[in-house]
Amino acid sequence: MVERIILFFIVVAIFLVLIIAVRKNIFRDILEMYKVAQITSHNIEYQFFPDREKPIVYLEREFALRNSYPYFFNTFSDEDWHKFWNIIYGVHSGISFKNKKFPKALRNYYIKEIEEELILHYPEFFKNFNKDNWSDFWGIIFGIKRQIETEMDDTIIDLEKGPSVKVPKATIQKEKIERKISEDNKNIDETVETVRREIGY
Repeated sequence: MVERIILFFIVVAIFLVLIIAVRKNIFRDILEMYKVAQITSHNIEYQFFPDREKPIVYLEREFALRNSYPYFFNTFSDEDWHKFWNIIYGVHSGISFKNKKFPKALRNYYIKEIEEELILHYPEFFKNFNKDNWSDFWGIIFGIKRQIETEMDDTIIDLEKGPSVKVPKATIQKEKIERKISEDNKNIDETVETVRREIGY
């Protein structure tokens, strides 16, 4: 009789342990499904509203690139341009999580990553770029170079330093490009931090 009672309690204990384990698994599965839904929602939204805003049309910048680097960009087909612009403005699976069940979240490439991708895909042109070459290139890509070149004089009055101080266009252009790159990277940093904080992994 005592053995049956003991056996009964053992069976009940095992049953309760199984129930608790199943409930924990169900809760974990539901939580994971919710997190996956959050990532999917981010990915859908990010495709429409990425950190790096695309120009309305690329024609003006393609024309500027052809003028500046004719030996390379004059050979580009429509397909080549699509691939090129996708490296710069496309969204990519760049945010991973500790939980490998989760899909990667989308983001734009950082500027440094873009430069690495361009060197990888077009080594004959980009592999020998130095800092000044990249600065000129980004000036065209972001439309800053054209903006500066539309000024009337070779120098621009720096109002922050006083009306008597004039700064060469090249200096202004370089400063604007560096500021733009810094802001661009900061926006992507904020996206990565926000997604990881919300997912909690």
